Amino acid sequence: MASKELSNIDMNNLEILNLRLQQLAGAPGTPVEGLFWYDPTAGIKHPVFWDGAVLRIVPHLGATVPTTETVAQAAAAGSSLEVARIDHKHALPGQATTGADGFMSAADKALLANAVPTATVSTLMKRDSAGRAQAVDPVANADIATKSYVDAHAMGQKPKDSVRLATAIALPANAYAANVITATIFGVLSVDGINAALGDRILVKNEATAANNGVYTVTTLGTASVYFVLTRATDFNVWTEIPSSFFFSEVGTTNADCGWTCISDAGGTLGTTAIAFTQTSGPGAWKAGTAAGATGVAVLDNTTGNTFNFRAIKSANGKITITLVGQDLVITDTGTLQGKYAANIGDGVATSIVVTHGLGTQDIVPSVRLVADNSIVYCDMVASTSTTATFTFVVAPALNSLRVTIVG
Repeated sequence: MASKELSNIDMNNLEILNLRLQQLAGAPGTPVEGLFWYDPTAGIKHPVFWDGAVLRIVPHLGATVPTTETVAQAAAAGSSLEVARIDHKHALPGQATTGADGFMSAADKALLANAVPTATVSTLMKRDSAGRAQAVDPVANADIATKSYVDAHAMGQKPKDSVRLATAIALPANAYAANVITATIFGVLSVDGINAALGDRILVKNEATAANNGVYTVTTLGTASVYFVLTRATDFNVWTEIPSSFFFSEVGTTNADCGWTCISDAGGTLGTTAIAFTQTSGPGAWKAGTAAGATGVAVLDNTTGNTFNFRAIKSANGKITITLVGQDLVITDTGTLQGKYAANIGDGVATSIVVTHGLGTQDIVPSVRLVADNSIVYCDMVASTSTTATFTFVVAPALNSLRVTIVG
């Protein structure tokens, strides 16, 4: 029997070599739209296809006389079965100008000539020398969105300038008043392992009094005789700017290249309502830790902050199942690994060959290749029993010319 395909075949722009269309003197019993075959009947002898209603003969290449096209000419159904040559040309009208019709009206040509990249009423849009074009802020749902509009509404967040540093622990002893944090002990301010510099933007997120958290600017450097001073950043000193704000931290031992989002709700009061942040992106979102070895199982030992500790083990010879128990990822053996059988087949006589693989299942994945050049070939295959499979060929394969591999 012929091989049957149960899904579309994508040739990925490769050639089909030595293809021959099916020979049929007439349409098959239940043709589908687009089906091709070759009709060898005298007087036809052409490839034929079914258009969903009637047969269509694929025309042959022949000589035709070109005609001249005119603007707005009436449509005409031709009757020739011949195909135009690749270099066959028809005369066409000239190109339109601002004062004469051609392929488009003079008015349309004027619109093209007047196109600009700026947001200009009743004028076509074109890109400028940098590849950009402008629009006004959207009003209706179908309007084009401008960059400023998208920035202000992306993901429901308020994007902010990045901070240089983000705290990993609470700041040294300090006092908070009127949007200003002032140290109560002398010394250089170190944040996440790096000394702060004057003008640095700093994310403060670990204060015992969470209302004091936020984005600050270093306005006074701390020294052996000067208290450091942090002042709320100008884009973070009004409550409406705080909820859903989003930004990145640039450097630090723990928080370098991380994204942060404020999870405090709207309607709070600056200096009174707690301000909290969550890490949303960055290489530090998850960090690999270490764990002791084990035998028989593999588990995610624990998670601490944004660090996970995975205990890796070597499975003897088994399938594995992954389950999540609380915060632990547990991997356990559940059975035998898939087996494989391989053998050469073919005797130059038999077109149907029974292969005994002994894998104990009909859930198998077979493949056949030519021994001579290792190219893959296709044939009919039936998973006959849990231990055998039958391969069928149009022509009997030569002695040991094919290599069968079965995984199951």
